[in-house]
Amino acid sequence: MASFQSSAAHDAEMVEEGQPLLDAVLESDAVEGAAALPCRFEAFAKRKQAFVVGGFITGLLVLTAGGHGHSSTLKSQDPLGSSQKWGFFDITGCGESTCSSCLAKSQCVWCPSEPGCHLYGFSTCILPIDSEGQCWSQGYPFQIGDFLADRPDDTKQWLEQTLKHYKDPLQPFPEYPAGQTGIFDLTSGVQLDSASSGNPAVGVKIVAVSDWGTGTGAAAAVGQLMSKQNGDLTFHLGDVYYVGTEEQYAVIMAGRAPQGQGQVQGVSFPKGGHTTFLMTGNHEMISGGSGLFKVGFTYSGQAATYGVWQSDSWRFVALDSGYECYMRTESGARVFSPEKQNLAQSNAPQPEQVVEWLMNVVKLGDPNDKRGIVLFTHHQPLSDWNSPIYQGTAQQLNKILPRGKQVVMFFGHEHRLAFYDFVVLAGMDFAILPRMIGNGGFPDKTMSPTLGTGHLVGFDQRLYQSIPQPPLSPFQASYNGFFTIAVDGPALKVEYITGKCAASGCESGYDEEEGTVVAAETVTVDLSTGSLTQEWTSFGNAAPDSLTWLQRPAGKNTYTGREQPVYQKDMSPGSLAGGICAISHGSNC
Repeated sequence: MASFQSSAAHDAEMVEEGQPLLDAVLESDAVEGAAALPCRFEAFAKRKQAFVVGGFITGLLVLTAGGHGHSSTLKSQDPLGSSQKWGFFDITGCGESTCSSCLAKSQCVWCPSEPGCHLYGFSTCILPIDSEGQCWSQGYPFQIGDFLADRPDDTKQWLEQTLKHYKDPLQPFPEYPAGQTGIFDLTSGVQLDSASSGNPAVGVKIVAVSDWGTGTGAAAAVGQLMSKQNGDLTFHLGDVYYVGTEEQYAVIMAGRAPQGQGQVQGVSFPKGGHTTFLMTGNHEMISGGSGLFKVGFTYSGQAATYGVWQSDSWRFVALDSGYECYMRTESGARVFSPEKQNLAQSNAPQPEQVVEWLMNVVKLGDPNDKRGIVLFTHHQPLSDWNSPIYQGTAQQLNKILPRGKQVVMFFGHEHRLAFYDFVVLAGMDFAILPRMIGNGGFPDKTMSPTLGTGHLVGFDQRLYQSIPQPPLSPFQASYNGFFTIAVDGPALKVEYITGKCAASGCESGYDEEEGTVVAAETVTVDLSTGSLTQEWTSFGNAAPDSLTWLQRPAGKNTYTGREQPVYQKDMSPGSLAGGICAISHGSNC
């Protein structure tokens, strides 16, 4: 999918700064010479060597062309037709008319935008479908294989998009106009003038998801399942890929068909009955925020990236950890390091305007307000996996919330589903009930925890599809999903729902009519003290289709104040940890 074209001068700067890095990728023909390359670039070199070792003449042609068949040089010199051959080697004659039959043949890949079947290395699309299990979603802008953590083709795409857009103008931070508080009634969505206001709410449903903006068939299926919930409010906790441009927002979030891609359709984010709210992730800010602030806001009708929806028992606060998540130059461009192939990150704090709003308008620090607080944000403040930690927002909240306050926090960025018991982060004076819900639409590896916070309760590592990426081992993709919150006075009934494989099997994609409830819980606030009580009401399906539960807490769980604080190193301002992997999916190689 093409992004909006930047100026010729901008593109020239991108080439000047980034082309040496791309050249290093394309010219590394030996595994020995790849040792100094980042992890996925090394994989690129290994794949190229595999072609040589295998004796494929086509592999040699790929190397001559610069690494892959979508090289502009190759296409301009030899725009291959479906019946062309080079000597006695048929370099495009995979000759199949359907995706499934194409992928059934060795070394063939499918380009859905034509549509057409091509020999690997000579496809006319940037990222062709390379496994039969992705064929079901060929009518959508992207497939799972476009976002793999290890696929070298994807690495090149991420880097090209980032280099092209990291100097796009930084959009001004959107604030509520004069006379608007950013405080809304949970039941109706009507603006409230007072922080203490809020009507009784019974039967109100919130439907939310994070990291959904991929435009894949899986994301579209999750969106359809969300629509069937008939939510009064829908939230997206951020990240539209690759870099959140206006074009990408129009196609992936607002449902416009991409230009020049044949029968490929756009994907629409499901709207709520009275509120649709799109939040900022890090990917929106790679291109300066124009996609969200211009196209996204027009689609949703919102005025800002933060807000609070409240009843007489609960306050649901949407925060913006994305706008300040990258270090910037004086001109507003994000800081890029060619050596580290990454944008320099911060610890994802809230903009000053949001902090002031929380303190003076929302009055989140009022010790007399005993209503429960639910926080929606993009970046994770803790993790049991090998991912960066972002505690800038938590540090700010620590200066605002009353000492000992207990809050529920939903966050994404890390693309998995995981549950924790009550946690106090080291140095903080408030407790959180963390819910990692970044499994909305981005494929992530099935992976066991690598760290030990001591508070992890359960997580999803079920296998949805195994995606080949030779010569590397297949990518073991996990399930995508969303969550719902049914408000019943002081009680919140939360369900976590993922896609369900089609009746004919996971290779045929998701069932678009029915999902799987993998876990459910109830969180209740005591309005006399503000204390929270949590209770699991369902642990989902029986094995082997269940989540991985490290413990199955029975009965009511509360914060005792005796929990061991969790210490994890915060993201240092300007950090370049993670390389290109951090740009693509927020975790290390």
